[in-house]
Amino acid sequence: MRTKIIGTLVSKLSVALINLMLVIVSAKFLGAEIRGNMSLILLGITLISLINDIVGGPVLVYLVPRVSLSKILISSYLWAILVVSSGSFLFAYFKIIPPQFGVELFFVSLLQCLNTIHLDVLLGKEKIRNYNFIFFVQTTILFISFCVLLFLWNKREIIIYIYSLYISYFIALCISSYFVFRVSRTINNKENVSVVKIFFRDGMLNQLANIARILSTRISYYFIELFVGTVAVGIYSTGVSITEGLLLLSSSVSLVIYSKISNTDDKEYSQRLTIKLSKFCLIISVTTMIILTLLPAQFYAFIFGAEFLDVKKVIISLGAGILALSFSMVYSHYFSGIGKYYINTISSSIALIVSVSLGIIVIPHYHLVGAGLVTSFAYLMSATFLFYKFIKETKLSYKELLPSFRDVFVIKNEIKKLKSQISNKS
Repeated sequence: MRTKIIGTLVSKLSVALINLMLVIVSAKFLGAEIRGNMSLILLGITLISLINDIVGGPVLVYLVPRVSLSKILISSYLWAILVVSSGSFLFAYFKIIPPQFGVELFFVSLLQCLNTIHLDVLLGKEKIRNYNFIFFVQTTILFISFCVLLFLWNKREIIIYIYSLYISYFIALCISSYFVFRVSRTINNKENVSVVKIFFRDGMLNQLANIARILSTRISYYFIELFVGTVAVGIYSTGVSITEGLLLLSSSVSLVIYSKISNTDDKEYSQRLTIKLSKFCLIISVTTMIILTLLPAQFYAFIFGAEFLDVKKVIISLGAGILALSFSMVYSHYFSGIGKYYINTISSSIALIVSVSLGIIVIPHYHLVGAGLVTSFAYLMSATFLFYKFIKETKLSYKELLPSFRDVFVIKNEIKKLKSQISNKS
């Protein structure tokens, strides 16, 4: 399992660095306003994808080892077409995204949703290496095509980003289709169950959690655009992109944990694994956050452009919430892995309620910093609930779940082992 975590972490780190370069290039050459519109379009794609994952996502991962793949794929494809069609129309009609990009939203979202279905199939079969490879390729091609179109076409318009999304998602879909075809030849029909019933029974609960979680962060984009302006959205989204890089380790660990727990019935092993890795994620995230907050504001202005001087304020205001999320994300995937999706739904709903109720009051007065503080508080409340539920589940004391000095030394030794394995691989 350590090898899978290393592979996932290296892949996600590479993807994060490429995404950071994309943020830097787009900020430098397109400015904060276009960055803001890019963030709103990407948010539209993300929300459509989350709704699509009601028939897909973690429930699909759970079903792949247990049910005929053909039944899973047919249901998932049909649902994707329905969701993308209705979602892109509604988002454009109600101007949740710039309405002139409704058609583009449809095609990009469809490519993305189909690719995500295939990635979930690969994750369900524990094909972590293929999963990571596709993510890396998609992000790399997105960055390369964006730079080529930007400098060769010499246009400073958002359509460059949209065309880059087309190219990258199409190539990723072709690759994922090939891997799924290979996997399908090794899967036999298993349990004869109603796939649609399971998707909507369990998938609905799980995806409501994911939708609420994303909205609890991204709802601030809409409040900022409404009360401050699109330029501010560009600055705030850049700060969010940087801080969410701290979640790399947690998301890598959570991905492997979820795949592992979905394929085992050993509950005690799953709990021990969750506790150990949640501590690991928190300690590393705290260390990285300290570095980010020590960098001067002028550093961020130099990297992204003069318009982005306030990025540091966003990072500091988001700090506590991101650390809470890095710790609790592992717990969230544990509950998904054992099929208790409703716990994540309640947790994410708490975060969303806090974000909406406080955001509409705080953001008009305190702008970017207010948005970051509201999001941090929302994440802290959500993490507290997950922490409490995990204590009840395991019957352990809270002291056993929190990192100690002993854990720091254990993690130090683990990092040495990881470095040694990475060196041997290279």
